[in-house]
Amino acid sequence: MPVTRFGVSTEEDILNALDKLVISNQFPSRSKAIRYLIKNFLVTGNWDMNKIVAGAIVIVYNQLKKE
Repeated sequence: MPVTRFGVSTEEDILNALDKLVISNQFPSRSKAIRYLIKNFLVTGNWDMNKIVAGAIVIVYNQLKKE
């Protein structure tokens, strides 16, 4: 899906918190972190309004490992 550029203005303390989020979650850029936060906010909002949301449970196992 193509992306569109836009500007964001914010206080320095919020920017510092965003930079910490980028580092701790190993996002490649602030843009990726902001996209993640927006998507998370929208999904949570839809969930809270009892709208349909999608999810997945993934189980990964090694059938050759005996434990």
